Amino acid sequence: MKRTKLYIISFCLLSLTAAVNAQTAVRADALFVEKNYAEAAHAYRSLLGRVPDNQLYLYRYARCQQELGQTDTAIVYFEKAGEKYQLRNYYLGLLYEQSYRFEQALTLLSRYALTLTEDTLREQELKQHIAYCRKGARYIRRVEDICIIDSVTLPLSRLLTAYRLSAECGSITLADSLLPCYVTQKGDHSVCVKRVGQNLKLLSCHRILSADECDTLPGAVNSDANQSYPFMLTDGVTLYFASDKAEGLGGYDIYVTRYNHATKDWFEPENIGFPFNSSANDFLYAEDELSGIGYFATDRFAQDGYATVYSFELNPEKRIVTDSLRAIKLAQLSHPTFCQFSDEERLADGDIQNNSKPGKDHTVTDEQPLAVINDELTYYSLTEFRSPKARKLCEQVILLDEAISEEKENLLRARIEYEKLGQDEELRSVILASERTLVNMIADREQLMLQVRQEELLMLNRNYK
Repeated sequence: MKRTKLYIISFCLLSLTAAVNAQTAVRADALFVEKNYAEAAHAYRSLLGRVPDNQLYLYRYARCQQELGQTDTAIVYFEKAGEKYQLRNYYLGLLYEQSYRFEQALTLLSRYALTLTEDTLREQELKQHIAYCRKGARYIRRVEDICIIDSVTLPLSRLLTAYRLSAECGSITLADSLLPCYVTQKGDHSVCVKRVGQNLKLLSCHRILSADECDTLPGAVNSDANQSYPFMLTDGVTLYFASDKAEGLGGYDIYVTRYNHATKDWFEPENIGFPFNSSANDFLYAEDELSGIGYFATDRFAQDGYATVYSFELNPEKRIVTDSLRAIKLAQLSHPTFCQFSDEERLADGDIQNNSKPGKDHTVTDEQPLAVINDELTYYSLTEFRSPKARKLCEQVILLDEAISEEKENLLRARIEYEKLGQDEELRSVILASERTLVNMIADREQLMLQVRQEELLMLNRNYK
């Protein structure tokens, strides 16, 4: 009799759980269809707490995180979702592309392309992404190893003030047309930009007595696209410039070419690759050979109308990053290596005193939020908290973020190694264990942040009353 009652109670509990799950699933799906990704994510997270291996919930939770801009979380859950849903390969491929994991992106996007039938618009878009990933996969193998000295974000109109070149290197100026122009120290040679039809072209001028003789540089340099931001080394034959031609990585890319005295022509320009170029606009590369410092500008981390100028230490010879994970980080400029200087060197050059991180240099005012309490309240430091308990919980979040970042690096390193070695079972076990750990850590972080918000709002409501 007791056993029968136990069965009945268990059956009722299971039925109740199934009913609750079904109700939550219906609500989650409705929110997802309405594109209310924040609330849908919360509902799917609740469902995954009860059925953690459900592929639909994993897939849709990952899509929500992708739409909310949580790239790393989205990648983890897409990977756990498997390939049951065809679009998963497409979306995960885009996230891999965004994370500079081009080989993995190429694999998934190519696999998804095989499933397309009549969706010509998506097919065209897919071809563009696949072409970009092919270029990215090629360039990521030869990322130049540089260390950053400093970075400064400026309005485009003031960009030239960040280039502190020795007099012997010549100068970069804005001509009367407000287009950039490079002039040698003696003023006897200049490479300037002029508008020809709808495009910008490079014009080379030599001072003969009191007059300038100018020629538009040949087709090897001036393509059908725009060419701008010239700079010539002191050897008089090496020319750097930026172009937005289609074969680049996107926007303006920096190219280098050299004059061939034997043929009296220019060599085919070469894209200088990562970390100088990206899918954003990258331009105005310059080298001060006397001080050993190089410069380049990019708008990849800047708001409209601004760009960041990076100064870096010139290498005597080009060095290629051999570590795959470090190559990805440096190519993105997300975790660049900053040059280490002695106290004497710092005192000798007042400009090298405050090394800044990309996107957070000394002129940028946009800070990364520490905690979003509600739609109207965002905190940027621990001192802003009114609730001691919320502050303590947020400190735990910060520590957990560091652990998550470290676990992601370990996981990415293991995946790269796995791709090199092939089907290594020991590495496969390490990867699976790391994925489980990362999923749990992310879930713990979400729970902690929920407690942070609740505790802080509770304190604020008390103070308000």
